[in-house]
Amino acid sequence: MKDANSRFFTMEHALIMIIAWILVHVGSVSVKRAITPAAKHKRTLLFFGLAIVMIMAAIPWPFREAIARPLYRWFN
Repeated sequence: MKDANSRFFTMEHALIMIIAWILVHVGSVSVKRAITPAAKHKRTLLFFGLAIVMIMAAIPWPFREAIARPLYRWFN
C-alpha cells in the first residue's frame, strides 16, 4: 500500500467506480419514484452529478503525477 500506483489501481479505482455505479442505480430508482418534475430534476442532478464527479476523479489522468497514464498509447 505504500506504492501509490499499485494502491490506486487495486483499491481506489475499483472502490470509487463501484460507489459511482451504486449512486447511479440509487439515483435512477429515486428519479422514477419522484412525483413532481422539479423533484425529478433535483434528484437527477444530485445523484448523477455526484457519480460523474467520482468517475472523473477515478480516471488516471496524465496530469496526476503518482498515477499518470498517457492519453494515447502508440503501439509499434
